Amino acid sequence: MSSNEVIPELIFISKILVSIFAVLGLSYVAENVSPKVAGLLSGFPLGSAIALFYIGLEMDIEFAAQSATFTLAGFSASLVLAYC
Repeated sequence: MSSNEVIPELIFISKILVSIFAVLGLSYVAENVSPKVAGLLSGFPLGSAIALFYIGLEMDIEFAAQSATFTLAGFSASLVLAYC
């Protein structure tokens, strides 16, 4: 195994940990700040960045880079819905 390969079990465990911390963090914000703020944070581009990071690890960096350009359209739609 070369140094560039990532162990699939390590990726799986890191996805679980990131998901747990995201849910716990958003529930903390919903309870202590407001559910609306937690909802806006859950749709924030950070979620897309995390997903693109794992796409880059599992598939290909070029594919993740091309996919990143299309996340702007999705985020724009989310902003329109947030302000309506």
